[in-house]
Amino acid sequence: YITIFHALQYQRLVTPRRAAVVLLIIWACCIGSGITIVTFSHHVPAVIAFTALFPLMLVFILCLYGHMFLLARSHARRVSTLPRANMKGAITLTVLLGVFIFCWAPFVLHILLMTLCPADPYCACYLALFQVNAVLIMCNAIIDPFIYAFRSQ
Repeated sequence: YITIFHALQYQRLVTPRRAAVVLLIIWACCIGSGITIVTFSHHVPAVIAFTALFPLMLVFILCLYGHMFLLARSHARRVSTLPRANMKGAITLTVLLGVFIFCWAPFVLHILLMTLCPADPYCACYLALFQVNAVLIMCNAIIDPFIYAFRSQ
């Protein structure tokens, strides 16, 4: 985000200390939300709130990536660089979004089914896949840095 919106000030804005602070805040939020989800996973309002957060996160990510893509495209037009570089960024954002949906959607569906139909035999088959869904979420956290590393110069 900073690379696209504040490219000329990137070196001044992203210092090792600021990067460490941001990473600590992100990890604290992730640990806090994870503990909250595990602690209140059997309360229906908490599950509904969690499942409602998934589409909200998806919309937020789509808007943020769309905004970054449009700004990158306008910069490319002004500088008149090759459109190929612009397409690489669009493909990277599409891959990131696809991986996010692929990894998180099964878990959100699992939580929703666990709340709405815990005793239904049709749901029980899918509910048996909890570990697979949890592994997919962890894979998302592992895959994203690789996507950024291999797709970005």
